[in-house]
Amino acid sequence: MALCPRCTKPLERRQTPHGFRYVCPECLGTEVALSVLRREGASPGLLKRLWAGARSPDARRMLWCPHCNRSTSRVSLEDAGQRLNVDVCVRCVAVWFDRGELDKAVAMSSPAKPLSPEVREKLALLQLKVENELRSLDKGLMGDEGPPESWQWVPAVFGLPVEEEPPERACRPWLTWAIAAVLALVFLATVGYLQEAVGAWGFVPALWYRRGIQTLGASFFLHAGVLHLASNLYFFLLFADNVEDDLGRWWFLLLLAGSHVAGMLLQWAWEPHSMVPLVGASAGVSGIVGYYALTFPGARVGMFLMWLRFLPLYDRMTALEFLGVYVLLQLVGAWRQVPGFGGTAYLAHLGGLAVGIAVAIGVRLSRKRVADLLDALIAVGGGGT
Repeated sequence: MALCPRCTKPLERRQTPHGFRYVCPECLGTEVALSVLRREGASPGLLKRLWAGARSPDARRMLWCPHCNRSTSRVSLEDAGQRLNVDVCVRCVAVWFDRGELDKAVAMSSPAKPLSPEVREKLALLQLKVENELRSLDKGLMGDEGPPESWQWVPAVFGLPVEEEPPERACRPWLTWAIAAVLALVFLATVGYLQEAVGAWGFVPALWYRRGIQTLGASFFLHAGVLHLASNLYFFLLFADNVEDDLGRWWFLLLLAGSHVAGMLLQWAWEPHSMVPLVGASAGVSGIVGYYALTFPGARVGMFLMWLRFLPLYDRMTALEFLGVYVLLQLVGAWRQVPGFGGTAYLAHLGGLAVGIAVAIGVRLSRKRVADLLDALIAVGGGGT
């Protein structure tokens, strides 16, 4: 579902003689593809300015694209003393216009009579009014009374995040569902002798070599209790579907395995003589969280938080902001763990998280290089036109 980057309302898909427009019924913002904008009457010169501005390395990142949830490029257009700031998504080749800006942009493409000072003053006042209304809408994004769906109150009251604006998927996350099912089935199969199973197949840092290091992988599927399993399954199902969709099944599986192994090894490096078995999918799930937040930074996550308030307040934040909260919680837990307090392996979480963030950065850089290469090929192919 495409959501308005201003007021987060679902966009309406409207058919026009020139193509589709995606319109917010609340603030009347509109997203259109560059091809549709051309058919609307925009001149080639305007389209060239939009695309060149979006590809500029100096372009500011202001909003998130409603369709791919990646940052857009702010492009300024000026004509006859009139200035517009629009947002262009390079990946979707689409432009986001705030209320009334689409018609103004098209009008810039055709010759027009100079506006009188009185009309310019009225336009300036109207634009100021619209901007004030948009700022009021933006303020309303934080501090809502609670999650939008009734079922989301159940995890939210336990301090768990809820995904309010999930990115769109291109296919069903079969591998995510299969792994979650396996985790649940393994727990049901071992619940009668859980302590023995954890002792036999958990990853023990001091005995890392036992069973031919099979415990390094087996520990991912074991959990110490119902709450341990439930929390890991919740985080996994919440974020992994989009990560699988973005990476593909095999790369997704490698990310999950690499995050788990990195987490176990970091815990082993810190406590090489520990005899406490490490079990759970938390390190792998942390890698998924890190990749999700950097790949879909504009996705909205809500949760109850208590910062400088006396009572918890439901906060809505971007996925990138949620990552900051998540990292802070892991660092606080690791700081308490160092002197020996607590039974949660927060260092393992941080190890998995580091892998997820590193992979996300690497994927983004590689995709950027591919996009630059395509731009260069297009430029060479169109050099004679």
